[in-house]
Amino acid sequence: MALERIAQHQPIGVSALAKLLDDDKSAVQRAIMTLADAGWIRAASGVPTRWELTGHIFAVAHMVHGTS
Repeated sequence: MALERIAQHQPIGVSALAKLLDDDKSAVQRAIMTLADAGWIRAASGVPTRWELTGHIFAVAHMVHGTS
């Protein structure tokens, strides 16, 4: 769900994402770091830090459809 919300509202900050998910900010921060470490999202340029999708989502989508 976090990945979908980031995609819908990118770039988005932790506080705004926590509000959208109706979840604790620290839990959302942990989820964001997990997604970033796995290459799904990255910090967008600018301050404060906001998050956006990487191209990893497209690579996975192509694998699903057998067009790798």
